[in-house]
Amino acid sequence: MEIITGAGIAIGGILLVVLLRSLTTLFHEMGHALPALLFTREKVEVFVGSYGDLSNSLQLNLGRLKLYLKWNPFDWKLGMCRHSGEMAIWQHLITILGGPLASTLIATVAIFLLTQEGVSDVWLGLAAIFAGAALIDLFVNLGVSDGGIQMHDGAITYSDGGQLRRLFRTINLPDVYFDAQNDFYQEKYQQALDKCQQLREEGKHQAPVYELSWEALEKQEDYETIIALYHDFKAHHRLKFQDYLRLANAFQQLGQLEQAHKYYDHCSYLDYTNATPRYEKGRILMEQGYYGPALEELQLSNNLQADHLDTLALMAACHLHFNRLQACEEALTAARALDLAHKNAAVNYYWGIFQEKKGNDKEALIALQHANELGFKHHGLAMRIDDLERAVKSKF
Repeated sequence: MEIITGAGIAIGGILLVVLLRSLTTLFHEMGHALPALLFTREKVEVFVGSYGDLSNSLQLNLGRLKLYLKWNPFDWKLGMCRHSGEMAIWQHLITILGGPLASTLIATVAIFLLTQEGVSDVWLGLAAIFAGAALIDLFVNLGVSDGGIQMHDGAITYSDGGQLRRLFRTINLPDVYFDAQNDFYQEKYQQALDKCQQLREEGKHQAPVYELSWEALEKQEDYETIIALYHDFKAHHRLKFQDYLRLANAFQQLGQLEQAHKYYDHCSYLDYTNATPRYEKGRILMEQGYYGPALEELQLSNNLQADHLDTLALMAACHLHFNRLQACEEALTAARALDLAHKNAAVNYYWGIFQEKKGNDKEALIALQHANELGFKHHGLAMRIDDLERAVKSKF
């Protein structure tokens, strides 16, 4: 009986730590979110327990503020605040510092409680856990890393310390840079590019000038110029993970798959824990018809970042190629459990192909029509839908 009681207390303690950890993370991210709501008119998203994963998350809509709360004590990620819109430097600074300040305030209150007499042991224990969790939030988020943090959709964000470092790099730039930023926010991408080029011609080769140029070029889908601009950038800076990732994407968009694969390899060498290069290499290998190696890369990607819908969908496609219907069904079932609203085009498409192979023409037709409505692109999709419509009609 004592063993059972002890085990129950231990499990309860672990769950309590995780719960308090989620609360301190929520307070930290709200420290970012409130200034962002104040300084912009755009929506602000707060994720607790994930880096942008919407699946199996409790979603709360509070006007422009969107909260996504994910409970997963076995794969606990801190959280993040995502926002957009134009801000002055001092507004950016307040928004970045809002999270650490919130964590500091929480830790201070909890530590103050620990110093008070007459507080029960239960409250002292809770205060100690709360203070510890808040301090972990503070120090982890203030860590500086140029490598960034991979979000669920493969994009890269940065810790509070990393964002501060990037912000300080822009402080001494001329007013022309901030004019270019304003042009970018107003979707005047060519004007922003012209101003950035002017800065480079004047000898201003700081990294933010190039980064703003690449963002504008991506909006214009001018991938050749992105690649060309890196020749100038490499004369002044060392390429980092995000640079190789951007170059790989540019080559991929241009259909230069061998070059894209080469740069994704560089990404994996620099950060072997990042799932995005593995996923993209899997996509490239599938396009080239190498389904076996593609599946290996996708499985590695899935091991690094579980519950990624597009990865599971492509794994299912590889299994379909080898006619491994059971493995295909397992991958698609996992994906559909994450995509309860059935809004992922690739998952719907491969579910349709799977059902067609199983002889379930009606369900296959529904899934493929939905994939088509969601914008899935495949050269044989329209013909396949027509064939299935005729097959279904012939049965009635």
